[in-house]
Amino acid sequence: MTRMHAKRDKRAKAAQSIWVLLMLGCCDAALAGPVDCDALAKAAETKRALIPSSDAIWKAVGKGRVQFYSAPDKRCPIKGVFIIPGQRANAYADYAGFVNVWYMNDKGGGDAEGWVLESRMKPTGYGIGPN
Repeated sequence: MTRMHAKRDKRAKAAQSIWVLLMLGCCDAALAGPVDCDALAKAAETKRALIPSSDAIWKAVGKGRVQFYSAPDKRCPIKGVFIIPGQRANAYADYAGFVNVWYMNDKGGGDAEGWVLESRMKPTGYGIGPN
């Protein structure tokens, strides 16, 4: 094999490796660039589905903290804001696998509003308003 063929083979293998990584989706976030969480939140306001007030009380489920996000996107976490499994929150809307909730801390730690993963919340069958 000549030097020219060896270099061409290395380039072809490198290109193939990059293609495989892109197809696996490992680099989506890096290629997408920074996310505009404010714009995503505003877009969700018009596209969300409202949850009836009669079904608005949801409970956090699963293991570990349930992270709050400023927009319905995992790239928009609100640092240090979360609820723990078993705690309840008022759910207002859902969109793109997230639920917009308001948590009232009865221990004086402050209230929180934001988006949480829908998979980490479960309706209780109770609400804050009439049917």
